[in-house]
Amino acid sequence: EKLRIHHVFERPISDHTLAEMIAIRSRLGEAADGDDLKRLPGGIRDIEFPVQILQIVHGRFHPALMNQTTLWNVSWLGSHGLLAEAKQVEADLIFLRRLEHRLQMGGDRQTHAFPTDPAERDRLAVLMGEADGAALAARLAEVRERTRTRADAILADPRRAVPDLPADVADVIRGWTRDR
Repeated sequence: EKLRIHHVFERPISDHTLAEMIAIRSRLGEAADGDDLKRLPGGIRDIEFPVQILQIVHGRFHPALMNQTTLWNVSWLGSHGLLAEAKQVEADLIFLRRLEHRLQMGGDRQTHAFPTDPAERDRLAVLMGEADGAALAARLAEVRERTRTRADAILADPRRAVPDLPADVADVIRGWTRDR
């Protein structure tokens, strides 16, 4: 634990580390199968990665952020003005995690793929409290769009999200997010 804290929080985030985190985020979708709730744009990782960037940047000044609970970090960042729309981020993360867990309950399997079969979507919709599979798919599309837009905004304007980032690095990151 001391080693994790030393390497992650006690030093400012380097330009290289930030660039690598963003590059990993872009590569995640390439490894995803089907309609992946976790790795495709707008999925769970599009909440976790920006939160982790903010956590790493601000954790050295705010030790409360040195924990590993994403939902708690979202709330803390929001209550301290470091993450806009934190309540919506919390709601979106809870929705995506609940959907992931309900999906995995069916067949007791480790999967993140939103089903294409209408009957399977209807079954999930009942578990999620939605009218039917089409309503669930529509809600998922809304959450994904909001999540991706938010993640892209944090990465497109890292000076806002990461105030101590040099301007030239911010320009490079803006270029990466435009090229996606």
